[in-house]
Amino acid sequence: MCIRDSSLTERFNGTWGDIAESQFEADYPNALRYGLNKPPLGWGVERLPLMMRYTPDYILPNALAEVQGFGKNGLKIKFEKLRALDLWNQQLPVYFWLWSSARSDSLWVPLEGIWEIIDGNKVTLDSYNDTKRGKAYIKIRPGDLPWGSHGIPTIR
Repeated sequence: MCIRDSSLTERFNGTWGDIAESQFEADYPNALRYGLNKPPLGWGVERLPLMMRYTPDYILPNALAEVQGFGKNGLKIKFEKLRALDLWNQQLPVYFWLWSSARSDSLWVPLEGIWEIIDGNKVTLDSYNDTKRGKAYIKIRPGDLPWGSHGIPTIR
């Protein structure tokens, strides 16, 4: 069964996020863990303000990194996460570090780059149906991601 066909609980109890974050930590050992690290389901994350709920995963000396993995069917990002990351972007630049399990490759995309993809209508809109409120998300096809277009934030 593909991860996309799994329930929220199955995805959470599986490798959800672990593969991408492990690869990021191997590639960038000087990055510091910053955001929530998979708190238990039912802990109450949904009651936190959006900005706290979506604290970027890692902090660098001059940027925040949100690490996310995706497969051959594309990258999904919740709208509420984008709203929260906009707030963080006012403090330090926010970058997505994206890991493609299908390509075994990664890319950096600044938050503004994700908004450019959205503004260019290169996304599809959908919502998760296994959450309380069916949270809306965008889906970006792997071929529409800016492979090789953006540099990494300078790491001192």
